Amino acid sequence: PAQKVELYRRIAGIRTLDDQQDVIEEMIDRFGDPPEPAMNLVHIAYFKALASAVGISSVLQRKNEWVLRFDSSARVVQALQDNPEQAVLSAGDPPSLLFKGPGGMDRARRFLERIT
Repeated sequence: PAQKVELYRRIAGIRTLDDQQDVIEEMIDRFGDPPEPAMNLVHIAYFKALASAVGISSVLQRKNEWVLRFDSSARVVQALQDNPEQAVLSAGDPPSLLFKGPGGMDRARRFLERIT
């Protein structure tokens, strides 16, 4: 149990792609090939770290749609101007970007990696 708790702490501490790779390697070393839910947890931790670094206040998943809510509209506009992407701008309060369809999380992740 202590190993798993420590591993969850390491996953929560993921901030960079290198951190993500280190955690995955550690999981493989300790437990063998990680199951898909464990890999999803690692990928989502990295995704949230990227989002936080660029001023995204929340990340939501609804069916085949990923929603990134920014803390200010200026950041959304600048991000879209600098990095055109297959996203839909929602001018609500707070402003959001929607990445729809299959592969939405991957497109959103690539978008975040480019703007960090």
